[in-house]
Amino acid sequence: MKLFILLLFPFAVFSQTNFQKINEKTRELAIKYLKKEDIPAMSICVSYNDSIVFSEGFGFADLEKRTEVIPSKTKFEIASITKMITAVVLGKMHEEGTINWNHSPHFYLDSLSKKPYDFTIKQVAGHIAGLIRNPSEEDWTKENNYSKKEFYRVFQKDDLLFKPLTKFSYSNYGYVILSFVIEKIKNKNIYEVQKELVFDPLQMKNTFINDGNYDENTVSFYKDINNRKVKFTDYVYNDTSYSSGCHLSTSEDIIKLGNAFLFANLLLKQETLIELIKSQKLIDGTKTNYGIGIISGKDQFGNFYFGHGGNAISARSEVKIYPSSKLIIVMLANKSKVDEDDFLEKIAKHYIEFLKH
Repeated sequence: MKLFILLLFPFAVFSQTNFQKINEKTRELAIKYLKKEDIPAMSICVSYNDSIVFSEGFGFADLEKRTEVIPSKTKFEIASITKMITAVVLGKMHEEGTINWNHSPHFYLDSLSKKPYDFTIKQVAGHIAGLIRNPSEEDWTKENNYSKKEFYRVFQKDDLLFKPLTKFSYSNYGYVILSFVIEKIKNKNIYEVQKELVFDPLQMKNTFINDGNYDENTVSFYKDINNRKVKFTDYVYNDTSYSSGCHLSTSEDIIKLGNAFLFANLLLKQETLIELIKSQKLIDGTKTNYGIGIISGKDQFGNFYFGHGGNAISARSEVKIYPSSKLIIVMLANKSKVDEDDFLEKIAKHYIEFLKH
């Protein structure tokens, strides 16, 4: 699949007025989706050619207070979209010459115990290193927060699932290792590195690690108990997982992150973006449809996209980038997703068809 990485130069500008009819279709789809999925709060943002053409909130950020969802301000848990942030960090460090994707994590981490098979940074980032999904003793509660010391101890006893490069198996475990590598090289904590290399340059002013401290612009989190929504304030988080998940952000900030992948030289060079986005391959040549922190493929309508989704307790998130249409769609919500759905693909279809005419 040929990748379309765009150079940053002026195009004709479309305003929200141009997209008025398409935006109405998006609004109708969103209202139906919110009701069908019984979601308390949702934020949707659509960007064309680096200009936001649709940005609206649905439901209530707090059901009791009936707090409005404001896409530029209301923060949601973005879950595994965080892996796109890690991809940018790895891309910037690759361009700086401070990290070699083909080195083993053991090259940087003396304390990381050896396994029967070694693996590279790139293989870890592409989920083909053979690592299990999560550390075996990980406990996502504040009472037993999983420390870095515990991680190294548990990694020593956790076995690989398979020989690297022979299978694809999604692993948050691997992204924890990547965060330790990044911190070791930079001699800073992962959030400081993310802020320096990603958030500040892209002006993502409303993106933070989820450390359990919430302001008035953070959605409330709910559990479904006995067919009713019960708010809980102690949202689970894990301070070893800030490369795999555990971030708060807004839909408009995630649009900025998407643009960093859509437009070459906005933050990363074209050759770096291609390396991040293009599918990795197994030893038998099978494509995984996963690059470095990026999923790619064709949607049900045959349109090529790349991006990432996320799912966590009281959180679902997704960003889809359609490079040939210069289109980015982001959805954040505060209810976990049980099954995969084609909600964003249906939204994208209307905009893509409109832009073709």
